[in-house]
Parts: sequence; structure tokens; C-alpha cells
Amino acid sequence: MKDFTSVFNEMKKDNSIVAIEISKQHSKNKTEAIKNGNFNEWTIERIKACFNFDNGTMKDFKTYMENNKPYCYFEVLR
Repeated sequence: MKDFTSVFNEMKKDNSIVAIEISKQHSKNKTEAIKNGNFNEWTIERIKACFNFDNGTMKDFKTYMENNKPYCYFEVLR
């Protein structure tokens, strides 16, 4: 099973992935979350589709990250 660092480094190589969102609810730390699959990948396309009626921007995503810090870890890849 891969650890957080190796998964994170692989994701950084994929230019389509902007950030990963890691659930705090189901995991004690980032490594455990990666092992258990408790994370979401955020791409430019997903950000655009999820916010502001299909016109989402990085500003919208940054607001989302700020509002959800109590519940999730965010690792911005680019």
C-alpha cells in the first residue's frame, strides 16, 4: 500500500489535478486517509462544474477550501 508522500508525488506529476481534499471525519491523519481512499481529486474541470453554475474559478475553490478546513485537509498541487 502506498504512503501519503508517494501518492502525493504521483498526483503532482498529473497536471490535470489541482488539489486533493482529504477527509478528517474518517481518518486520523493524511497517511491513513490515503490508505483508506478518503480523499477527492480536484481538477480544473471539476472546479468549473462544481461552483458558480458551471463557471467556477480558483477563487471559488479557495473560498470552499477556507470554509471546509475544519472538516478536511487540502493539499494544493499547483
